[in-house]
Amino acid sequence: MVTAAAVYAYAMRARIAPHLRALGFQGSGQRYELPREKAWAQLGFQKSRGNTARSVRFTVNLSVIGKAAWERAREEASWLPGRPNPNVHHGSRGEMVRIGLLLPSGSDVWWGFEAGEGSVEELAEPCATDVCTAITDCAVPHLHRALAALP
Repeated sequence: MVTAAAVYAYAMRARIAPHLRALGFQGSGQRYELPREKAWAQLGFQKSRGNTARSVRFTVNLSVIGKAAWERAREEASWLPGRPNPNVHHGSRGEMVRIGLLLPSGSDVWWGFEAGEGSVEELAEPCATDVCTAITDCAVPHLHRALAALP
């Protein structure tokens, strides 16, 4: 039996990360960034705390924060990291939104991979395709709009 964690790892490595790179993102693991000189435009993959060997659930967070605004925030709060984490809400310092709110349903979405028999590729495919489509159709246009709206 293939574990859900193995399916998730495969989907991220073989399907989702290459798709993100084709869209211009850089990164790995749980964080990907559209490189911009004046802003952090990021996607963060947030896994559920309730994940098990049989089931892995995750969502995607989008974050856009101006680099100058982030540096000012770091001057006031030295504990802030060098770059913002897209899976952490940073208050009024920038915008963070869950991808589900950008989808036609307008509600929070958590995708999932289940453990099962068969190949890891077969188990990953339907969900990985859905995630890639949501990123292309909703997340990327939203990031571009948010970047254009920055001062």
